[in-house]
Order: sequence, then C-alpha cells, then structure tokens
Amino acid sequence: MRAKACDSGTLDGMMLGLNGKGGTLALGLLAVVGCNAEPAGNGGLAHCSDLQGDGTCLSLYSNRPYCSLCEANNRGCLMLPPAPLCQPGAGTGGPQDSTTTDTGDASQGSTTAAVDSTGANSTGELPCEQEGEVDPGCVELDGAQPFCIDGQCVGCDAAGGDAFCGGQDPLTPACDAEAGDCVGCGAVDHEVCGATAPVCDASGGCLSCTSHAQCSGSACHLGADDPLQGQCFLPDEVIYVDNEMPCPGVGTQEEPLCTLMAAAALVGPGTARVLRVSGGTPYIERAVFSGALTVAIIGDGQPVIRGNPVQQAATLTFDGGAIAYLRGVQLEGNVLTHGAACSFSSLRIEDSFIRNNDGWGVFDFDPCNLEIDRVVISGNEDGGVRVSGGELSLVNSTIAVNGIGASSTGVRLLGTEAHILYSTIAGNNGSAADSIECTGATGT
Repeated sequence: MRAKACDSGTLDGMMLGLNGKGGTLALGLLAVVGCNAEPAGNGGLAHCSDLQGDGTCLSLYSNRPYCSLCEANNRGCLMLPPAPLCQPGAGTGGPQDSTTTDTGDASQGSTTAAVDSTGANSTGELPCEQEGEVDPGCVELDGAQPFCIDGQCVGCDAAGGDAFCGGQDPLTPACDAEAGDCVGCGAVDHEVCGATAPVCDASGGCLSCTSHAQCSGSACHLGADDPLQGQCFLPDEVIYVDNEMPCPGVGTQEEPLCTLMAAAALVGPGTARVLRVSGGTPYIERAVFSGALTVAIIGDGQPVIRGNPVQQAATLTFDGGAIAYLRGVQLEGNVLTHGAACSFSSLRIEDSFIRNNDGWGVFDFDPCNLEIDRVVISGNEDGGVRVSGGELSLVNSTIAVNGIGASSTGVRLLGTEAHILYSTIAGNNGSAADSIECTGATGT
C-alpha cells in the first residue's frame, strides 16, 4: 500500500521523526507506507495525504472523513480514525508525536491492523458485512449508499443498476441513481421492464401483458398456444393500413398501406405482424393469412371490412396453423358468404361486431380454437358461430337474430369442447334448434 510519492524529502522527514525511539519503528512504518509510484486501487488519483489529509477525505466522502497513510483504496480515506502511526502527521514533530513513541512494540498490533490485507480499517472492521444486500450500517452512514458490495457501501447504480435491483426484489426492479435505492418500475423516468415482462404494474413490478391495450401502438401475444405469450409485438412488426391515404404506401404510420390485401401479403409463415387498420371508408376486399404465422389485426376507429363482392370467400380467412387476433373491427356485409373463416388455426376475437353477412358470422371448415370475448354476432343469414372439432370459449358476448330457418342456428357445436359464460344467445331462427345445437359436444 502507499500514501505519499516516494521522494527523498518525504523519507528523510519520516526517518527524522521516528529516530527518537530507534530504527525498528521507522522500518515498520516504511514497510506499511511503501514506495509505489502510483496509489493502488484509485486509478492514479492523488492520495489524501498528498493533498489536505482529513480535509480532502471530508470533501470527497461524507462517510469517510479520516486520511490514512496505510490505506490505498478510496484515496486513503476511512470511516474511522486510523492508528496513530498511519495518520499523516505521525513522526513529523506535530502534536501526534507523543502518541507514537510507545507503539514500536509490534506486539501491540497497531501496525498489523493498519495493513490488514482484507481491506479492513484500523480497527479491523469491514465497512459493511451484508454482502450484496441492504446493510444497516451503510444505511446509517449514508442512505444514498445502502448496499454492501465488495465490503464497501454503494448506491444501486454502482451495484449494477436495474439488473441488480431486479435481482433483489421483483417489485423494485428500477435503480434510482439519484437516491441510490431500488424502486418500482414506475418511479423512474427510464424504461425498466423488458420484452418477457413488458408491463409496469401498479405494484411496481414488471408483468406479462394480458391485453392488447397494455402494448401501446402494438398488440399482445395472448394465446396459450402462442410461443411468445405475455410479450408485446415489437415496434418494427407493426404495419399501418389506411385506405383513405395515397396508394401504395409503405406501411409506416406516416405512409400507411392503402389496402388490407397488401398488408396481408407481408405476413408470411414464420413472421409476426400487427396490422393497425384505420376506420373511415369501408374496406371492400378480403384477406387470407395462411401458415405458421402470428397476426394481430387491430382496428383504430372500428373499421368496416366487407369482403370481395365478386368472390365467394370469407372476408378474413385464417388457416394452416395461423395464430390470429382480431380487436376493434367490424366484419359486416359480405354479400356472398362468411364474415370470418378458420381452419387448423386459432382465432381470438375481442371488442368487435360480426353482422349482416350472407353466410355464418364465424365458420370453421376444419378444427379451430376460437375465443370470442365482448363480441356481437348478429344478423348473419346462415347462423352465428359454427365450430366443428376444436374448442370454443364464448364470454361476455351476444349472438342474436341470426339465421333464416333452413339449416341455421345461433351456435352450432359439432364434436367441440365449448365453454360459454356471461353471454346472450337469443332470437336466432333455425330449422331445428334455434339458439344452441350440440352434436357430440362437451363443456359448460
């Protein structure tokens, strides 16, 4: 360890000040002080003894006001007074001389305590003990440096920032660098929550998303069959569509695509995309999403999508393993067939209207997992919802006034597991069962 730079004037002063009791004491102090050219552990910064001693320490560290010749770390500053031999004035004829004359006997241990290789201070005590945690001693000394890291009191930023705080407590994952403490994710002005838990909860912790609204400008991977369940779609996965803007557009918010078909063409197998579709003029077109893809169609202003009036195909079709989400749209007025069709895929519809289509509101050609929540399905000529195989979850929805007799019904379940809760199914007109037709179906 080292205090002052090793020049002849300094060494002569030390020797002269200590020769009164023999050379042994002088040699002992030199062994403590050493002759390093640079102060160890301080990146080349001046040692307190090269400056103003205790005054330097007090100005640099509110909790380390004492300068020690025998300490290299923290520029030689300690929390407690060092041993007399390690004080900057020792042996120079100052007022401390009388306290140094009886310490030459190594058995008294003062020199040993000062050079403790563990980094202990002159009393043999570490600055803190509860490594990696909030240390009561650190809190008492300085509330802005409450954590014990490598035996030193530091703030959360020096301990590792947000990553350190997140490992301490999931409800305080953010580092407040000014206060030095870990706080809730909403208590700082920088982003804390990551991709796997993107939502900052009111409790202060980061949680998975459970609704599209929690992902600002994007959408949430909601389904249990979605490999990214609980995560938000990424910002660069968002495509904007507005048929009132100039064609063709590029898909950005400033230059949106002008057709839904153009947007659908950008959603291929292996991709994940959000289509933000603006309301206004109805979209007289259809779109197909086929293959192992993930797509969320989010309406801004309840856009109306009517299908192609010269093509007998559903307004929106999902098949071949697609994972699809619909929210805030109106599938209305397909004059030839169904509002939405699903095969070997999963489809989750929220806060939407599916009405006045010539076929079924929602129709599956092959098994499909359907989740319908807060949706009105009405006025569709062939019927409301047809599910063959797969599963149906129908919650907080209305299926009413569908069918015109013949083979129509409100809800047709063929070998399906169905769970219907808090929903109205009424006023439908079928040739047999008007409201619910169950063939080999199970559920509640």
